[in-house]
Amino acid sequence: MAEGCISSNNNLTYAGPVPKQQPYDLYRFIENHKATADGLCKNVRQVMTSFDSKIRTAKDAGRKTLRH
Repeated sequence: MAEGCISSNNNLTYAGPVPKQQPYDLYRFIENHKATADGLCKNVRQVMTSFDSKIRTAKDAGRKTLRH
């Protein structure tokens, strides 16, 4: 499970219809959605890391400008 993207009790909310198939199909359905959620969390974390490094670069550039 991706950290910080799932509620503390590990509930994933899914708004669509729940498939009325055999338990194994339901299990596979849930696993697929967990993988999707994990992928989205990874993407968000990558974007945030990218923003963090851009902010750090801008701060460093600002400090250098102030020194000169």
